[in-house]
Amino acid sequence: MIENFSTVGKRIEKSLEVLGIKAVDVCRSSGISKNAMSNYINGNRVPNAEILVKLSDVLKVSIDWLLTGKGKGPEKAANFIFQEPVIEQDLVAESEASYFHQVEDIVRYNIEIGKNITHVREDAKMDVEQLAAAINIKPQALKDYESGKKVIPSYVIHRICKELSVLPLFLLDPEEVIDKEYKSENADFGHSLTQFEQDTLHFFRELSRSDQEEIAHMITFKHEKGNKKGRSSRSTNGDNRNDEQAAASEKKMA
Repeated sequence: MIENFSTVGKRIEKSLEVLGIKAVDVCRSSGISKNAMSNYINGNRVPNAEILVKLSDVLKVSIDWLLTGKGKGPEKAANFIFQEPVIEQDLVAESEASYFHQVEDIVRYNIEIGKNITHVREDAKMDVEQLAAAINIKPQALKDYESGKKVIPSYVIHRICKELSVLPLFLLDPEEVIDKEYKSENADFGHSLTQFEQDTLHFFRELSRSDQEEIAHMITFKHEKGNKKGRSSRSTNGDNRNDEQAAASEKKMA
């Protein structure tokens, strides 16, 4: 089962791993430069609509999966072979039609996310400049995200959700949120955390389930070990006090 990776770069990397191929193979087949591919995988850049379509076609995954982790993910193929771009006229026409349909889907998806961001921002009584300053991005960038002109990076979604105490799922897919209740149940809890704790929690959620379980076991072990030390210390102190009281009692009797 493919894990629901939280960034486009990690999902590209997972596709390469499952298919048993290298990034350079994708570059050769799609026409994407090696430098650009490296930036996408490392999370330094977010692929635009055209690149997402190319990646979807070459990696045999849906665009929705690349963006959100939902939909058709990578599947193992025993004889997976990359083909050089086909230039037959009929196939080109078919490919172009498919390309524009996928671009339209991406644009609609971006617009929906943008509308959701606008909704939660206005509900919080903030204008574009205020929210942009709060999440440390330029106002024009936020305007582009809200209008659907640009694909919003995952780190920006994280900052918006943290600043406005909303569920990320509401921004990405509001129909999945029961009764449109997008406010996080842990909003107050989130504000009580230190920045280090909030960042750690964010990175923890980006890990695979197996890595999360490994870390959870380690935390539980450390916690129980600390409790045992505390109980042992209290027990030792209690025994010492009992010995002192007994000695004092014997001294009085003497």
